[in-house]
Amino acid sequence: MKISTKLFFKATLSSTLSRFFYILTMDFGINVSDELQFAVIAIETAAQKLGTSTAELTERLQKYDLIEGRLWKFYDMLHTQSRDYVADDLIEALLARESKSEAV
Repeated sequence: MKISTKLFFKATLSSTLSRFFYILTMDFGINVSDELQFAVIAIETAAQKLGTSTAELTERLQKYDLIEGRLWKFYDMLHTQSRDYVADDLIEALLARESKSEAV
């Protein structure tokens, strides 16, 4: 079963991601992909670093297509990096896009 984007965003709102993934797997028989887990953890870490909620950060990332266009597109390269590196990279990309958008 493929996980929908709506379900992905529910995952980012969960404060206990491991419990959420466990429930998906055990209760619903849904295999949570490595890519989804990676994206959720990256967003959680970046939100903590920015001092914002995962819901707010997810909206900002979605506005600039940084979830699918960066995290998932470059998963093969990024997943080999540390959690902090990926979060910092995501924050840097987001702030650059927001800054560029404001300048226009």
